[in-house]
Amino acid sequence: MTPPTQWDPRVKLDPSSELQCTTCHDPHDDQFGDFLVVDNIHSFLCRQCHQIAFFDQTPHALSNRQWNGAPPDPWPHTDFPDVSANACLNCHLPHHAGGLQELLTSSVEEDVCFVCHDGNVASFNMRPLFQKPFTHPVQIFQGVHQAGESPLQASTHVECVDCHNPHRARLASASPPFVKGVLQGVSGIDAAGNPLDESSFEYEICFKCHADHPVAIMDLIHRQIPSGNARKDFSTASPSYHPVEAAGKNPDVPSLLSPLTPASLIYCSDCHNNDTAQPNQIGSNGPHGSNHEFLLAKQYRTGDNVSESPTSYALCYGCHNRSSILNDVTFTFHKKHVADERTPCSVCHDAHGIDLNVGNPMNNAHLINFDLDVVSPEPIGGRLEYQSSGPRAGQCFLSCHGEIHNPKQYP
Repeated sequence: MTPPTQWDPRVKLDPSSELQCTTCHDPHDDQFGDFLVVDNIHSFLCRQCHQIAFFDQTPHALSNRQWNGAPPDPWPHTDFPDVSANACLNCHLPHHAGGLQELLTSSVEEDVCFVCHDGNVASFNMRPLFQKPFTHPVQIFQGVHQAGESPLQASTHVECVDCHNPHRARLASASPPFVKGVLQGVSGIDAAGNPLDESSFEYEICFKCHADHPVAIMDLIHRQIPSGNARKDFSTASPSYHPVEAAGKNPDVPSLLSPLTPASLIYCSDCHNNDTAQPNQIGSNGPHGSNHEFLLAKQYRTGDNVSESPTSYALCYGCHNRSSILNDVTFTFHKKHVADERTPCSVCHDAHGIDLNVGNPMNNAHLINFDLDVVSPEPIGGRLEYQSSGPRAGQCFLSCHGEIHNPKQYP
């Protein structure tokens, strides 16, 4: 809060330094409307007290986007013409607020956002994304989110403000793993499991729900090493992982498509994203909703007996060269498994990584974590395991599609 000594002199506390109606209103002078003591365009009056760091850099303070007239009216309580002029009043009402806790315009938290982010003010309509089969379901929770809540203690929920800080979000690019502008100023959980008031890396925001405070996800693959904790899977102490926190452990990945290299890092949102996002459409990116399970940006077929095609494993082929995979450049029997035997990538590989407390470098290199609905122990010794024996070499003990590996050597 800004000290009163720095306020416009027309904005005054009472003789006891208390806030009164007359701090904001002069009942004898209506030159600014609503008997305000100063004009509140761009929330000039609100911001006498409420000076929020970095707000001046956000679209909520800068955008000249206007309402196109299609209902509902985003600004029924003002005559200001655009987002910038309304500023604080885009989301808050000093009187008659719908959401009393933070003086929000609606008691339904997401409706505070949707009233502008429905294509009638902001250029992109977010509403249909949350009607897709796989979403972050902001509409099923109400009144659960608490400002300043600890990610380790909060009740299960997801709201827009769990990932976006409307006082800080802005358009700014970044490189993995650093947060992009739209995610700035959001709390998180760091790689060690500690709560953060402000996340530096995108994965820290995801860890709030998908790590030590896990959210149940439907249609999980039945893994040999189960894990609902993404923090443990992506840890640099894990035997293998996709490079979300740090570069991967395997320096030999010839299938990577340029400009990716074994030293590259990726975002969670490179895989989990709106499947209809367009690069030139501001607002369309982000893990809001998808037609693909696991809220994926592209199709990733799991299960068994899947015909290999560019679309079946479009997610994998977004980074890994399909020709390299099917020509067995890194693994002697990729084509046999994926194309000839119709065995999905997910039967052998766990896309996040291996739980650091369970897996080991011998049995779980290369993201190996078998799908138990497809793979079973070999019947002679009852073994179900992969053993690495060096670069591009190893052996398997298992039974799959009626074929017993006891062991099967690679190459």
